[in-house]
Amino acid sequence: ELLVPLFYCLVGFQVFWLAFDLYSHLDEYRAMGLSTALITQLCVMKMPELLTTVLPVALLLALLYTLTNHARHNELVAMRAAGVSLARICWPYLAVGLFFAAVLFGVTELLGPRASARA
Repeated sequence: ELLVPLFYCLVGFQVFWLAFDLYSHLDEYRAMGLSTALITQLCVMKMPELLTTVLPVALLLALLYTLTNHARHNELVAMRAAGVSLARICWPYLAVGLFFAAVLFGVTELLGPRASARA
């Protein structure tokens, strides 16, 4: 239930950030005489750099949305009443956070510098 809101937040923030960045630099790109294909390639090369900024915020908002949704439907109360410990309830969210922390580390250390150098 966490991955769907995370996907929407991630895609939405990436598109918003790329559109803002493209709008703010479009005059410079036109002055340089860049073609649409080169501008598109430049936007694709900027995506790993933007992902390092957007992923933590998207993960936080997706987690807040998911936990609010659980609380709205009293799922957390039902799990606690059934004897499920708080650590057991939090473990899937922690695992997703650790996974995306590893992904973000890989993007920052491996993919980001190469893409920034090409851009």
